[in-house]
Amino acid sequence: MIEGLHYSLIPHNVLPPAGIELKILNHVDLEKIETNVNEIRVNPAKAKKTNRIEGDWNCTGSSGPQFKAEVQLETGKFTLESDSPSFLGGNGTRPGPLHYCVFGLTSCFASTFMTLAAMEGIVVEAAHFAGECNIDFSKTLGLSENPIIEKAKFSVSIKTSADVDVLKRLLKLAEERCPGMFSLTNKIEVKTELNKE
Repeated sequence: MIEGLHYSLIPHNVLPPAGIELKILNHVDLEKIETNVNEIRVNPAKAKKTNRIEGDWNCTGSSGPQFKAEVQLETGKFTLESDSPSFLGGNGTRPGPLHYCVFGLTSCFASTFMTLAAMEGIVVEAAHFAGECNIDFSKTLGLSENPIIEKAKFSVSIKTSADVDVLKRLLKLAEERCPGMFSLTNKIEVKTELNKE
């Protein structure tokens, strides 16, 4: 547990066995989080970040990815490629846009859950996360006004000595604090813009 953090009311009674270094727990670097939290306490504006994806649509040809974006990371650049499934006009050669959406939501939830567990000193031996969204493409194809996303479900299977009541509270905190979950459960401002060349 990071001293001085008031992140939750989860009991701090599930601590790692003697000899386990708390600097990194569950593949979460607690020292970096503590540094970040201390900086945000001094300057709350540091809590605000902008994630941006900018890429190009492949307008020629009939093979390969339809969309490609280069993402700037802390350690360099990474290329993401997307290709719609065949029923939406692609070839299904890469993850489709909704694969990335569900992956983003699931990994965001997993990251939030595991970070909270680490901050509470909970040792996790194994964790498996699943995310799914039920999608009705009839509106996308101009055939109905049905809601496009009918429901979303996320689950975690976890191997740990932590008490199940502690884990249930941790799950609730992850639901409340996960940016992906927030985007699903709260109305957020969305703007679109067109630039003709």
